Amino acid sequence: MRTIQQVLEYYALSSFDLNERYNVVSIEDFCGGFNKDNWEELKRFKCGNESRERFIAQSAFYYSIEFEGNTSLVLNKDNKVIAYFTLVQMEIRFPHSTFPCMEIARIATHSSNQRQGIGSYLISKIKKIAIQTNRRFLTLDAIKSRYEWYNKHNFLPIKEEEVYDTETKMVYMYHDLYDEDIVETFLDTGGHTP
Repeated sequence: MRTIQQVLEYYALSSFDLNERYNVVSIEDFCGGFNKDNWEELKRFKCGNESRERFIAQSAFYYSIEFEGNTSLVLNKDNKVIAYFTLVQMEIRFPHSTFPCMEIARIATHSSNQRQGIGSYLISKIKKIAIQTNRRFLTLDAIKSRYEWYNKHNFLPIKEEEVYDTETKMVYMYHDLYDEDIVETFLDTGGHTP
């Protein structure tokens, strides 16, 4: 089984681009050599969520080098950070079973780049990373105001009551990447590819 880092390297995530306008690099590559300008760039990242801004500026690099979570940055052509995501390998527990999963610990888009499809693109890339690391499930803690956005991307609440609980600000959600149609098609063909 491959680790997240191996998959990122395999897919050269440091060089894939969004609509040929953006590059995604690991935080280690971006901050390598402790480049002061790049550290300042992380401090300038603003997404409208102080917790996510603080994380990218203060904790993301340390979490990555300690293998607690892998952070990737989306850069524009001027080397400015316009989005980032952090992935962690975890487990998801259901009443009768436990599965390895990929948790999206953080995902954020810079305020000036929101509503341009970057978050949706990142979710699709994260799904591919999960599949390549043999993780059937994606999980995340969604801020309630973003619940519908994640739901649109096929994430479901683990506990439906969290959606309606006025005391909680977060909803723990999951996305099952298992594709029953592909499995049925494969089995219907006798295990032969078309």
